[in-house]
Amino acid sequence: RSPIATVRLDEQGQIIEGNLAFIKLFQYANDKPLDVVIKLMDYIHHDDRPKFAEALEKTFRDGVAVPPLSLT
Repeated sequence: RSPIATVRLDEQGQIIEGNLAFIKLFQYANDKPLDVVIKLMDYIHHDDRPKFAEALEKTFRDGVAVPPLSLT
């Protein structure tokens, strides 16, 4: 039960699942219809999107986790 919001994404940045802190913070429900595509990028401030996109790409390309990002 981490108080820090965590989320699992696929390679396109689509939300696969989130912990309880994520669900509460973003008012996201894991029971969304399967045909609804939810991208974490939709929740990220437009100024932070390039930094987030670069980190996501690097994670999947290199197979290593990037340090935590500080976003707006």
